[in-house]
Amino acid sequence: MRNKMIMLISLLFLMTLVGCNNTDTNETREVSPTFSLPVTFGDGTKGEFLLIGEEGKVGFLVGSGKKGEAVEEKIIANKVNKDMWHFWGDKDSISGDFKVVGTDKEGKEHPVLVSGNDTVWQYSNTSIKG
Repeated sequence: MRNKMIMLISLLFLMTLVGCNNTDTNETREVSPTFSLPVTFGDGTKGEFLLIGEEGKVGFLVGSGKKGEAVEEKIIANKVNKDMWHFWGDKDSISGDFKVVGTDKEGKEHPVLVSGNDTVWQYSNTSIKG
């Protein structure tokens, strides 16, 4: 009887110990910064483009509208969308392969570029025509 009691207490202690976990599973994900660029639309209206990326280096268009009224469109997983990319720099610094990687909450990488009906990792030999 004493051995059964010791086994039961040991089992309860072990279950309590295993059940306690000090690690926080809520990962804080870094949100990419947004910025705006002034634009004059075809009808002469002043407005702005909203981009996600690093101002002065690279960004892709996520919204546009009248100045101060532009709304950011949501990026929806598994929905193919044509995005307008903007690059800043001289012709020599903007050449080579262009790769965009999507990362899920678990940190797994996924190709996100689309060429025709195929998902691809990168476009090779991109350059600015001058």
